[in-house]
Amino acid sequence: MKNLLNIPIVSAYYSMRKPGAIEKAHGTEDPVVVLDADNQVFSITGSSNPENTKEFFADIFIWMEIYSFCPLQNQMLVVELSGFNSSSSLYLLKLFEMWLSIDLGNDVLWIAEKSDETMINAGEEFQELIGERLHLKIKE
Repeated sequence: MKNLLNIPIVSAYYSMRKPGAIEKAHGTEDPVVVLDADNQVFSITGSSNPENTKEFFADIFIWMEIYSFCPLQNQMLVVELSGFNSSSSLYLLKLFEMWLSIDLGNDVLWIAEKSDETMINAGEEFQELIGERLHLKIKE
């Protein structure tokens, strides 16, 4: 099975069926993405400035497509970023749209520090694009 796990679609399918589904981060500039259906943990944290944004998000989108065939209901994708580049913003928007389309009860929670105006503004902009299913939480 290990050789087959190098094929993204097989890896995503297998990952979806085991604890720790996807825990993806290649380097210090990558966000930490945890998509774990077994433990109902769906989160993106850290800084999103990957060297190759398209490549970084590719496995995540494949996982979401496979997950959409048998999803959990009413789940929250928690996003707590300290920063992101412009190419990441496009992929984040696509990711949010995919997440919300998987189940009508799914929501996105955007968490920002009270002192981080950039991330608060970004959350508000995503909220304008996504609508009321993206919730903004400002931490003290």
